[in-house]
Amino acid sequence: MNKSLGIKFGTDGWRAIMFTASHNPPQVKQVHLGLATDGDADRFGIIDADGEYLTANEVISLLIPYLITQRKLPGSVVRTVLSIYGHIPEKDGILACLLVAEVAATTGLPLGASLRKWAAQVGLAVTRRIDLVSNLDGVKYILENGSWLLIRASGTEPLVRIYLEAEHHNALRQLEHDVRALVATR
Repeated sequence: MNKSLGIKFGTDGWRAIMFTASHNPPQVKQVHLGLATDGDADRFGIIDADGEYLTANEVISLLIPYLITQRKLPGSVVRTVLSIYGHIPEKDGILACLLVAEVAATTGLPLGASLRKWAAQVGLAVTRRIDLVSNLDGVKYILENGSWLLIRASGTEPLVRIYLEAEHHNALRQLEHDVRALVATR
């Protein structure tokens, strides 16, 4: 541990943080920020000073206002075919980690607090990705209430990746429950 910066380097527990459904980070004391990437650094895991795990979509939601207001970056936020309202989160872990470190250093706030502050201004969208074993092909559903889910097969693992978005946590939990029940019956 670098005591002057409050940074701990290591690989213990990074896979559990990044790839388990529970997202229960290892308990570390007196650390201001936890950053991790997978082996090829295309995916990342981030824990703030309060021990709060931030999903990739939450990190993107945190970085966009920072880049616009602090860095004064012009232009549009790019959307992909996969995610109409969000971003494909698992592609540049090193850049994401560096930008998150910059946000934390510049604002002096825990990342979760910065995210809640931004959500209070523009609204909240909660998301979740679920990995289930299945042979389904990819498909996106936009529901009447504006929630959506996308189901697609992983190209590298025998999994189906399911991305969910809803207006609030209860709606997201219900959507996840319904999707898990649907896929389990196939």
